[in-house]
Amino acid sequence: MNLFPIVMQTDFTQNQTMRLEYLDDISDGGKYKDVLSENLVRLYDFEHTETIQLTELLYQQLIIAGQSLKLATVNFIQSINCKLTLELSSEDKGILRTQNANEFVCKLTEPTWTKAIEYMKAVGNSYNWLCDTSKDDIDFLYSSGGTWWDERLPLTLVLPVVRQTENQSAFGQESNSCSGSTNKAQL
Repeated sequence: MNLFPIVMQTDFTQNQTMRLEYLDDISDGGKYKDVLSENLVRLYDFEHTETIQLTELLYQQLIIAGQSLKLATVNFIQSINCKLTLELSSEDKGILRTQNANEFVCKLTEPTWTKAIEYMKAVGNSYNWLCDTSKDDIDFLYSSGGTWWDERLPLTLVLPVVRQTENQSAFGQESNSCSGSTNKAQL
């Protein structure tokens, strides 16, 4: 029985559709030498309305009900080239590959999912890294425009992309490396 029939079956007749995409060659075949992660799953191209709908769904289904959420089943998310299942876990593992090509699972603890939901709500017309590491080296980007740099600056000013030290968040505090990095670029 679906515990969330209203959210999952409501006909959102807006023109806006959030997109889910896997990027597997961020360095463009080695062209950008300072890119630390070659792999990225991103949720992008959305308005504030979709953020509200998605964060409420994440909270209700993951945190309250403890059920996994397959983003491909959410009718306001269009999967471009991958599938992503979000799950609660006893430890933060980040985005992991599954046995099927371009199918991933993101396993985070309840406190980290709660932080991720807050980071999503704060994005506005910008971006945030929901999880920037995993054993499979796949980052998780939530970006209204799909980018992870300041579009007002020339790209050459924001590269290289840098990662925080292993257990330090962007704010200099100890971190589990998920839901903490606001900006991976160093000016």
